[in-house]
Amino acid sequence: CFAVESECLFQIDVQRLGNLTGTSEAHFATRDHSALSGREYESTRGKLVFRPGEYAKTIDIALLDCRMWDTVLEFYVEIEKEGLVGAVRGEYLWQARVKIIDDDSFPTSRFKNEIRNGKVDDIPG
Repeated sequence: CFAVESECLFQIDVQRLGNLTGTSEAHFATRDHSALSGREYESTRGKLVFRPGEYAKTIDIALLDCRMWDTVLEFYVEIEKEGLVGAVRGEYLWQARVKIIDDDSFPTSRFKNEIRNGKVDDIPG
């Protein structure tokens, strides 16, 4: 999955597969990788409850925008093993890797005079 840093909200869909007749529950949480919670995104955890017939839910994750350039950073959204009710966690479909794409300008010496003269607001971007 990909997210742009300045979007400030990333949404990921979770699909329920198999029998839809009963209620099922699953807990989820974010996990740091190269992106750190509190710096690039807000750590999120919660419980998804699928009522009979429901097959899709959305998890909202806040992204934290900064004005400094950074490389592409990653974090995970995972369905946890514990707390499953009426559900089985898939062997491969329990984790999503989210890449945060930075949309700030790459560092350059092109604006060194503006920086030296304290005119940072004159720099585009």
